[in-house]
Amino acid sequence: MGKLKELSAFENLVVAHTIQDFYTPNIKAEVILDMLLTPYIPAIIEAATGQKATLITKEMSIGYAKGNEIQEDNNRGKKVDYVVMTKENVLFVELKTTQGSLESAQIETYRKWIDKDNPKKGTDLLHLLCRILKIKYMPEKEHPYTILKSYLSKKLTKNSIHRKAVCTEVVRDRLVEDTHAYQKKNYIHGTEKYLHTIACILQNTNPEDWEKDIKIIYISPSGANTADIQDITFKWIIKNIDCPVLKDLKESVCYNHILVPLFSQDSQGDTE
Repeated sequence: MGKLKELSAFENLVVAHTIQDFYTPNIKAEVILDMLLTPYIPAIIEAATGQKATLITKEMSIGYAKGNEIQEDNNRGKKVDYVVMTKENVLFVELKTTQGSLESAQIETYRKWIDKDNPKKGTDLLHLLCRILKIKYMPEKEHPYTILKSYLSKKLTKNSIHRKAVCTEVVRDRLVEDTHAYQKKNYIHGTEKYLHTIACILQNTNPEDWEKDIKIIYISPSGANTADIQDITFKWIIKNIDCPVLKDLKESVCYNHILVPLFSQDSQGDTE
């Protein structure tokens, strides 16, 4: 009974601070909903696309648009909230809590990734990561997945995190765990934080997965409302996804303070 009371007290504390942070200037509401929605992102995407979905990683750099090309930004620029893999596409999934946060510059960067005249594939995202990390290799001859595998393997092996190379399945299954051990052991800063991203990529995908075309999905109150970006609205999620967290919120004080204001902006209520 004591533990239940402690849990209830903790939950009440989370609710109180969630409401307070949502209305506090300069605190991004996306962070609050991101914490709640992350475990359900695969289910949301599967329901919206009709394809099995795997969440690969979060907060991955997508560079910035310069002419017809995507340039690296040395870890200081646009990040995509979620990178999700389906049978047909590599998905950039962006979470927005207000229509006002739909930045035109960000949308233009996304459009460069799906430009019909010069469409990018998942491999281009991996090439971008290699450039951010300043890895020297021959992009025309070497697959970026292989380069990233070698890069991470050297980091982990050098620090005695594991004895074997990354290529074995046994080690691959614990890549994220081993990388976290490396990060705890060493002072990690700057682009080395991307080691976690690399581990997620290697543990959850194969090289051929990244040959797919890129597609953009926005999760927001009313959508980006552009022909080349698929929209998923909050109302649609509540209606179509078995998401206990959001259902619990609907019964709590958080619903009135957070979700209702968000949903009141939603004029569509559909995925498209």
